[in-house]
Amino acid sequence: LALEIPIACLTQGSDPVIGAWTTSSLPQAELEDPSPTYEQASLYGGAWVQQSRLSAPLVNEVVIGLPDKNLFNAA
Repeated sequence: LALEIPIACLTQGSDPVIGAWTTSSLPQAELEDPSPTYEQASLYGGAWVQQSRLSAPLVNEVVIGLPDKNLFNAA
């Protein structure tokens, strides 16, 4: 994803920090095709569910410990 936005619309005063919140989502289910083709190895369906949340700073990578990452992402 790329956005082209004039810098004057993003910063104000002497604090030129730009932060962003993002999420990634995948379909709830994946069925492996027993006879996959190059075009379609799996079938996807169901509701879209959140897989991860990232922000600036990357809280998930820096603050949340490895045993709690799945719980944090699911919360």
